Amino acid sequence: MTPKGTRPPHLGPVGVLRPDGSPVDSIIDSGGRELLQEDDPVGAEAWASALLGMFEGACRQARLDGTEVPPFEESLLLRCRQRRDKRAVAVAAALAGILPPPHDHLATTVISELRGVVAGVPSWVGNVGQATPTASWLASDVFGDQDSLIVGFGQEGAPGEHALVVLVDHNLSGQAKDAWIGTDFHEVVASWKSNTDGHMRMAEVPIEEALIRLRDAVAMSDLWNGDTDLRTEDFARHRALIRARLRRAGLTEDRPSELQVGLAERENLIREFMASSHGRGLSGSLATVDVELLAHHLVDLRSDYEGRPLRWSPTVVSLLLGDLAPRKLLLDADEAANLPAVVRAFVRFSADRSGLPQAFVDETLATVDEVEPEFLGRISDPAAAGPAKAVLAALQASGVDLSDVDAINEALQLGDPMQLPRAAPKKRRRTVAAPADVVASAERSPVLGRLGVLATFYGDGRRLRRPVDPRWPMRRSSWRCSGRGTRSTWHSATAPSRPGRPRSYLSSGSRSGGPSLQERSGKSTASSAPPWRGGIWIPDRWSGG
Repeated sequence: MTPKGTRPPHLGPVGVLRPDGSPVDSIIDSGGRELLQEDDPVGAEAWASALLGMFEGACRQARLDGTEVPPFEESLLLRCRQRRDKRAVAVAAALAGILPPPHDHLATTVISELRGVVAGVPSWVGNVGQATPTASWLASDVFGDQDSLIVGFGQEGAPGEHALVVLVDHNLSGQAKDAWIGTDFHEVVASWKSNTDGHMRMAEVPIEEALIRLRDAVAMSDLWNGDTDLRTEDFARHRALIRARLRRAGLTEDRPSELQVGLAERENLIREFMASSHGRGLSGSLATVDVELLAHHLVDLRSDYEGRPLRWSPTVVSLLLGDLAPRKLLLDADEAANLPAVVRAFVRFSADRSGLPQAFVDETLATVDEVEPEFLGRISDPAAAGPAKAVLAALQASGVDLSDVDAINEALQLGDPMQLPRAAPKKRRRTVAAPADVVASAERSPVLGRLGVLATFYGDGRRLRRPVDPRWPMRRSSWRCSGRGTRSTWHSATAPSRPGRPRSYLSSGSRSGGPSLQERSGKSTASSAPPWRGGIWIPDRWSGG
């Protein structure tokens, strides 16, 4: 792991238990010792937020294991009440500024009791949970794939204004995936403004708008809470703090605002596309396919999976042609072959509407060219189809009219059991077996005799090591340094380039990007496709042929 900032030397990792005492007492002792040396309420809130993030991870694992979820917060607060010492006061006060209902009431009660009987408490105890937003900025990449929300906060007892920065990924349904706190809001904004990457855009936005965007992104992450690999460890550490700031601003709704594109809006968009020069040009050159139908497919996929059908980028193209379309669309031969052409025309049409500069349009179109062979291979692969597409393909192969809903229902109710295609077997790496004399010599070796586990690697192609993150080959490293601390960070190849970050309150942890696309291999073209039956592309494994 690489540090993301400079953590004060007296603050150690959250949750490291001491060998003496119970786990609860160990948390109070270690955490209280650190908090008593803290002079900033923001640092205390960050500590409490990280602790709650650790609790949330333990609760999630307990639910997955089918075991009882331990009452971490309640047990900790009740033990603080019993101990009645300065460390207990510090821990209870930090939690009181972060905890959500119903534990917030217990935390407030405990800290009120303890402050009346314990002397020498830190000066920040009365200021936790009192941050007020002061300004906000939005840093985005030109394609709209990702936004960084930068919200400044003022807080009594804290020096100056600090910044809460949250990364939002719109290719992951708009969920928040990373978060951090900078000690100086103006320094953070200046650092972003100094970035010269032509893909970056930055603008000041109203605080209310920024907080609503933040609420929607965190709520969407909560809906995807089981997919923890999609978000960084730092987001887990700061999630409780973000939620506390939103509650203080009156944003308590735990569901994101819905981006719905109605049927009338979709129809109007299709009509405008078909009437444009891009649509008219396709209708003349692709006389054998229903261009309007293919445009409907594109608008529906972009509307259903993000709610912004006019937003296109290289990443959007890769996801749609490399994953969504093969899983969702049942196309005939001409439709499959010509869908990339319709994507190119719709990308140009969308750029005209959104004002995307031509250089970035060219980037997106180049990705269409790059992904097209993969799309043509996957659209014919039954293993790439989702369950609904697989069922419809099997019904079509058996002679069911897919335009007749009653016929589909009857076939599903009265037909024989349907066997869906199995996923294609994963390719296994192979190596040439070691010669017999080498194996025999190794087995007689005293060193390898004591490390007999290594003998299992002979001949079956297993790797001697594997990377920490199997998606690493799909990413590029980006080293950036700035601010009061020096750090090295990396982000996914799809993330916008961004400036370094000033010192953060919580610096330990590793960066991880969102889920990268699968490595492209085994691309095929339409010439190697399975046979067609009845105008529908039905692979043999679907039809039994």
